Amino acid sequence: MSFDDELKDIRKRAGISESPKPKKVKVWNGTEALRGSREYLSVYVGAHSVKHALELLDQAGFSYMGPTHLKNYFSPTWGRPMDGIEPQVGVWVTPSSGPAGTPKKLV
Repeated sequence: MSFDDELKDIRKRAGISESPKPKKVKVWNGTEALRGSREYLSVYVGAHSVKHALELLDQAGFSYMGPTHLKNYFSPTWGRPMDGIEPQVGVWVTPSSGPAGTPKKLV
């Protein structure tokens, strides 16, 4: 038995799990207005789950939306303006009218 195999066996008997796998980031994009604003923004969200995405959108200042709103009005894609930005947890925006420009991270 190799040293690595012995180490795995010891960890298993001690109840120590292998290194946790990093959570995959899910992505969405859509159009929303910030609370109290009539100006719509293109919104790009990276989160570990729908619940996490909704929490991030709330922290960023968007009006409450439920999981159905995210499912029906957002696309499960990163979006062209996010080209070159590795999918990661956060909320980015660009103006929804005119040229998109570089997305700005809110959260």
